[in-house]
Amino acid sequence: MKIIRLIALLFPLIVSAKEVKVYAFIGELIEYRKVDYQEYYKLDKEKSPVYFDQMFVAKYKILQPVCNEFKSEIIEFVSFDHYGVPPMYKEKNPIVYLGFDEEKKEYFQYKYTWDQALFINNNWYGIFDYLIADLLEIYQPITVRFPYVYNREEYERNHFLYPDTHFEINPSGQSFVTKVYDIYDLAEARIKKINSQLD
Repeated sequence: MKIIRLIALLFPLIVSAKEVKVYAFIGELIEYRKVDYQEYYKLDKEKSPVYFDQMFVAKYKILQPVCNEFKSEIIEFVSFDHYGVPPMYKEKNPIVYLGFDEEKKEYFQYKYTWDQALFINNNWYGIFDYLIADLLEIYQPITVRFPYVYNREEYERNHFLYPDTHFEINPSGQSFVTKVYDIYDLAEARIKKINSQLD
């Protein structure tokens, strides 16, 4: 029964992802390194474009494919970030969204795009993100009560980041996530967002 449900959930993602070439997985960082894009791509420093973002090459272990197939359990891809080390690298198990550059024959992270995944009761779930809140409205969240650390001051300052519908801080200061999403539902919403940005 679980296999049938997995196929049913994965099928629409595979169909839509073929159009925008999105590859998604839950991963675990193995290593990353900052590189000079001109040296990495062997570009003429006088003629190559100037990038304001810093370039990184990351290697991840694929814990669970979410959208499209991968040829191995380890994947390497390039990332760019304007503010230093991509925050995704600090996340224990992010949902990584990649494209594939046919010309360069390499995977690349869709710019600044990733999601948080939590492993609860032997299942992966996704965390609410205000950037795709409107796209998540069609999906039914799942009720949980799972310890989830977030900054109380940031919560007070930007309440929309951690709405009471999905997060809770009790009087003693303990924080919890109270609503999560099926991992495939969250990925489908995120891929719709990626697709809209590519149009």
